[in-house]
Amino acid sequence: MITGLLDPSDGEVELFGSSAGRLPANQRILFRRENVGFVFQQFNLLPALTAAENAAVPLIAAGMKRTEAVERAKALLDQLGLNGRRDALPATLSGGEQQRVAIARALVHEPRLVVCDEPTAALDHATGKP
Repeated sequence: MITGLLDPSDGEVELFGSSAGRLPANQRILFRRENVGFVFQQFNLLPALTAAENAAVPLIAAGMKRTEAVERAKALLDQLGLNGRRDALPATLSGGEQQRVAIARALVHEPRLVVCDEPTAALDHATGKP
């Protein structure tokens, strides 16, 4: 509900001064694109895209030039310890590497809120440690 994907059955949900439930569908999409990053339990990476391209998807969807978006995503992947795997396809990545790509995708557009569904489940103990 906080992301505007679901409407509350009663009451109101407000996020960053906006009631997402009251926004028209197209404005909800824009609100999420600008303010929310999602980390899904099942990664939801696109199999034909490299790690960097997957991480760049939110920037490309927001209208950033593809080359610029991918470079920005590569820099973030480097910070997450994936500098040697930036051009790898998801099928060649370990579960923990795929999870870090999913985390990069959630963070690359610098959202105000990150919503996670077991974001560290696939990470090894040392990587998942706070």
